[in-house]
Amino acid sequence: MNVIQTRVAVVSVDEHGIARVVADHTDPLTLADAQEVVDAVGKVAQLRGGGPGRSVPILIDARRAGPITREAREFFVGDRPTTGTAALAFLVGSPVTRAIGSFFLKVQRPRVPSSLFTSEAHAMVWLRGFAK
Repeated sequence: MNVIQTRVAVVSVDEHGIARVVADHTDPLTLADAQEVVDAVGKVAQLRGGGPGRSVPILIDARRAGPITREAREFFVGDRPTTGTAALAFLVGSPVTRAIGSFFLKVQRPRVPSSLFTSEAHAMVWLRGFAK
């Protein structure tokens, strides 16, 4: 497994070709952090055999994520983060954060299939349906 450590997350890709972003930060995630994480996902996906025309499913483990600046949120819902993304599964820590996340997904309308999970196993089963 290839791994890249950023200031706010550990990014890797598994043997099924699913990228994993494990957020771990208490200070706000900035626009620069968001760009670094997206770049890291692209790099690990390429190392795993991804490339032009190949989409990667992504698990975002947000259970230890801190706040996110407005600029970073706007960046995450733009075109660049979803280019080359097959699907996004967000792993959240509680039913309350799941409810907040569900509201966010309905308002933002992601460009790729996206879902929230409190179970990592369920998230991985869902994502494997998008792995090539």
